[in-house]
Amino acid sequence: MSFVCMKICVLAFVATVVFCACPNSWSHYEDKCFFLSRDNETFADSLKLCEVIGRQYGRSASLATVDDAKTQQFLANLMIKINSIGMYIGLNDLVTEGEFHWIANGKQATYFNWGPT
Repeated sequence: MSFVCMKICVLAFVATVVFCACPNSWSHYEDKCFFLSRDNETFADSLKLCEVIGRQYGRSASLATVDDAKTQQFLANLMIKINSIGMYIGLNDLVTEGEFHWIANGKQATYFNWGPT
């Protein structure tokens, strides 16, 4: 399955305007940059690759957090652009079965409606 990496933007201040600087091939949304890979990887390999990809740009990155409908729709649109039918995101229940937490911030998931709408 493909995967999507997320990193917090590098902010650039020009006069009174704030710009979010995302690397080439990354997509900007709100205060984050997203990279959707077409590579077919396991969950564990996707997690490692996001970390590696983030380090290449001097920032940490992890599998994406999808904690609201707008972010989900943004990522669904990215999936459509590359004809992806699924992707790994940064959520798991490895610590406690059935209790899902986001990898990027450790918070318990409260939004569960992922997928194209």
